[in-house]
Amino acid sequence: MTNPPPKGQMYLFNSVTPPLDDGSYRLTYSTTVTGPITPPAFTDQKFFNIVGPRFNVPQSMVAGTFPPTNAHGAFQDSLPHLVLSRRTLPWERELDPEGKIPPPEQNKNDAPRPTDPVPWVALLLFEEGEYTWYPNLPLQNVVPPNVFARLGSPGNITCDAVEAPVSLIQSILPSLEELQLLAHVRWVNVDDRELNTAGGDGFFSVVVSNRLPSPGAQCRAVLVSLEERSDLVQSNPPPVPVQVT
Repeated sequence: MTNPPPKGQMYLFNSVTPPLDDGSYRLTYSTTVTGPITPPAFTDQKFFNIVGPRFNVPQSMVAGTFPPTNAHGAFQDSLPHLVLSRRTLPWERELDPEGKIPPPEQNKNDAPRPTDPVPWVALLLFEEGEYTWYPNLPLQNVVPPNVFARLGSPGNITCDAVEAPVSLIQSILPSLEELQLLAHVRWVNVDDRELNTAGGDGFFSVVVSNRLPSPGAQCRAVLVSLEERSDLVQSNPPPVPVQVT
């Protein structure tokens, strides 16, 4: 697909993965020369790191939010979402590289499970009074010790954190399969002023919350990292109560 979408339209993709994930890499190369005199083969190695946003996302990467910041309106029928100018960001890191989270249950009549990679970020919606916000905390004070170790025990890292009751987190945190359905990529026409509000190449990743705000509630949507959080992310959604009438 090489032609951009017409103005007023967009192409949607389940995911866009980067050519290389964030991490450390080794490049080995060698040359050989043949001829009347054959010199020894030359071999060398180089090391490099690919580093993307991990514990903080620069404000310059946020292309848009809905609802807008500090907006007032009837938003109770709209899922909040965050638009990022970096198309690959939700899939640049692995959520569960060690496979600690078992695969979701698959019943006989269930639809096939999504095969796209699982995003490592989620957009959680909190209403006023449900959470406490902590800016610029040391990372080791935010995550459990075993999670900090699996993250590589990075030093001198600070991040913003949100604290909420365990029961609330368990009820609103997307499950493994839900995470795959709550992020996608949009490709819009670069000349479309309505859709391409932040400029750029027309590609945007979008992370959607799974929770609707209550009417009249003051809310905060938070983009959170779930990297190595196998202690929080569940294989299956929480059971939905069945109402008997």
